[in-house]
Amino acid sequence: MATGYLNERTQKMINMILKRSNPVGIREIADEWSVSTRTVYNELDRSNSWLKMKKLPLIQVIRGKIQPFSEEEKLLMEAALGSEQPYNDYIFTPGERSRMIVCQIIASKEPVYVENLMNTCLVSRNTIFTDLQAVISNLYSYQLELRYEKKRGYWIGGDPIRVRAIFFLYFNMLEPLLSAGKLQFLHMEEISPWLNRIEQVEQELKVSYVRNDMLALAAMMPVIKRGNEKLIFSDVSIQKVRASREYGLVQKYFAELTDMEKTYVTLHFLGGRLAACSREESDTQENESILEVSKNLIAEFERRACVVFEKKEELLRDLYQHIASSIYRYRFGIQIGNPMAEDIRREYLYIFDVMRESVRYLEQQIDVQISDSEVAYLALHFGAHLKYARSDEKELRILVVCMNGMATGNMISHELGRILPQAKIVGVTAASELKNPQSVCDLVVSSVKVKAMVPVILVNPVLNDFDRKNILNHPLVRNRFRFVDTGALFQVVKKYVPAARHTELKNDLDRFFACRQEEKQPVFKAGVWKLTDYLTEDRVLFLDSRGGRMGDLSQDFPDGYRTDWQRAIYTTSVPLLKRGSMDEGYVQCIINRLLEAGPYMFVTRDLLLAHARPENGVKHLDLSIGIAPEGILFDGGKRARIIFCLVVEDQSKHMRILQDIRKSLAKPWQVDELTAAKNPERVCGILRARLVDQ
Repeated sequence: MATGYLNERTQKMINMILKRSNPVGIREIADEWSVSTRTVYNELDRSNSWLKMKKLPLIQVIRGKIQPFSEEEKLLMEAALGSEQPYNDYIFTPGERSRMIVCQIIASKEPVYVENLMNTCLVSRNTIFTDLQAVISNLYSYQLELRYEKKRGYWIGGDPIRVRAIFFLYFNMLEPLLSAGKLQFLHMEEISPWLNRIEQVEQELKVSYVRNDMLALAAMMPVIKRGNEKLIFSDVSIQKVRASREYGLVQKYFAELTDMEKTYVTLHFLGGRLAACSREESDTQENESILEVSKNLIAEFERRACVVFEKKEELLRDLYQHIASSIYRYRFGIQIGNPMAEDIRREYLYIFDVMRESVRYLEQQIDVQISDSEVAYLALHFGAHLKYARSDEKELRILVVCMNGMATGNMISHELGRILPQAKIVGVTAASELKNPQSVCDLVVSSVKVKAMVPVILVNPVLNDFDRKNILNHPLVRNRFRFVDTGALFQVVKKYVPAARHTELKNDLDRFFACRQEEKQPVFKAGVWKLTDYLTEDRVLFLDSRGGRMGDLSQDFPDGYRTDWQRAIYTTSVPLLKRGSMDEGYVQCIINRLLEAGPYMFVTRDLLLAHARPENGVKHLDLSIGIAPEGILFDGGKRARIIFCLVVEDQSKHMRILQDIRKSLAKPWQVDELTAAKNPERVCGILRARLVDQ
């Protein structure tokens, strides 16, 4: 029988329902939490036991859907939740335990032994030994190692700056547990005095810092104060850092630290700003090297993602400021953790993957490995500038509100533009600056609780499927735009269609409704189109060395295709021209771009990904494949044995296709096997086999 207490999952359940303005299915929650529907019902029973004990309205389930509370009921619930301490039965995940072990070993003033770790993680001795093996493996990837001495206990060997860097990385991931009082080795009463000093520096600098980053620095201050570690920086860097205003403030508020530790803390202030410098500062103190790195990183992302940013100057400005403030973290190993990293990677997998590949250029330029947490931050900046096709339907005005991380707010804005192309995003603002929103918008979408005269939809900082559905099902949105749930329609219709044609059916349904402007369909996640969706034999052809179709010596080419590579691109595009996916202007645009910029569209030594911008004659997303066993010679001596002609409809739909192409043709032997194929059927079969688990 359920008992009347509030545990972690029960509180999460009630909070989730409080965010909803429409019913939510039991199956949706089970899928989101990766549990069975029975587990969800058990949590509902426990939630209702607690609600009954508090004499609050109970959760109602009708035909498998949880009904939303009224606004009056929500106020009662929020008041009760705010005064309740959740029952302490939290079970740490293996990943959480590994991070806790590392942070405890680094931060502890006393020797740390197995018994201490057992008490912290609330697990057995054998489980701790298993966790320590995971810790050893994780530390190895950061060029660190776990060591043990009888009198000293466990400690982490390696560069002290790198040791601290992993503390910051892991601390940000553990911060929610600290706030919930689950970390026994860290206590807010010890951290708060240091945090107060940090906030005084922040006030004097008149800048904003990410609170979690400064909280992590405050948690590290007892270690920094001890000053037992030898920190090594270059003399030139030290001179530059000690000439800064930040260093003067560190001397003022942290006078007890050694000179090297003051330098180290200053680096955090220099590298942790949200707004590293004003526009005027960036104009007068512009670092040409960072500007060049930013430009080249944008160019690398465009090349790999097959996109061209329209507002490139705006992206360049944002990116320059981010890298300028982050360069200290990169060069000195002060890697700040990103608590949203896993959410970003899950929700924007294809943007993250392209960013991960693109950032290798940055790593080469500064000779430092960039962590996935930082890649996630960069993915937010780039993703927020991707453009989706919009309709001309009557606009719904939406204002996006966030705590203070504007990159997060911009990404929410970007997502809204994709799932609600009819709406107008009127701006992104911090919660502290929200005033009279009713004068500029019809609806507020916020990642933090705010009060407004217009409806407010509360979402997570990184939108998940629950948030997307909550937005689309909000009465104001649902009444303004008539949506057809193509996913539900597909589930009904597919049983009447052979399984082999299910993918084709789903694609046709999506395209049909997407083409109807009065019923523009939302797409929950970018990159839903896969390479396997387009692997048909009529899209594959074989090329001879002159760029024509193999075996067709009588093939005629339109005027303007003079060289072998120009004819090869035209020949590869013929299936798409016949399908009406684009017109010949798109092909001409590809060739003109290659003539202007050189063969930059090569993905690997043998693989060329031909593409142009969507406005150049594109009808819809599509691709074709040209196989040239002998190779086609391009300018600069490059030779392509495989040519993909990719029709890019917008700046996002093709992201999954790019990932599939790179995965299936990343290695030379994979190219060799494909070019050795004798017919289109074999080509399709090879690629499908390589992507069978996707």
